[in-house]
Amino acid sequence: MTEKQMYNWVKKHLPDALWQRIETSTAAGVPDVNYMFKQGVEGWIELKGSASISWKKSKNPKMNDKVFRLKIRPAQTAWIKERLSYGGRVFLLCWLKEGLMALIKPTSFKANDGDHVYCRGADTIEIFMTEQGAETLRAVLTSRNRV
Repeated sequence: MTEKQMYNWVKKHLPDALWQRIETSTAAGVPDVNYMFKQGVEGWIELKGSASISWKKSKNPKMNDKVFRLKIRPAQTAWIKERLSYGGRVFLLCWLKEGLMALIKPTSFKANDGDHVYCRGADTIEIFMTEQGAETLRAVLTSRNRV
């Protein structure tokens, strides 16, 4: 699934938010999507299509089953970490397989080898591409708790 298709799915299933797709070459690292719900909850989503993610079983017994490896530019990592340090909301929404996406809290970044970031599966929420999955996505995106 492409990032555009992911964006269209989210926008269609969560129509009560303002959605703005960001395409910029002037501000390095800015995520793909800005959102705002009527409750005044605003945040950012970096979309990762099928070519950008892989996962494997963790060798570390203290970690969840999976470690996600995301293709992400260093400027994106820096932008996300800085925004989070100010209390902002940023998520990565990744296509896993037909009918399933993963919403990753980037506070779980573990390492960056320059082109990839590794995230713990424990900080990942599965989003099934159903109405119930859309409600799960809404609940996380609008949570007043700092994520």
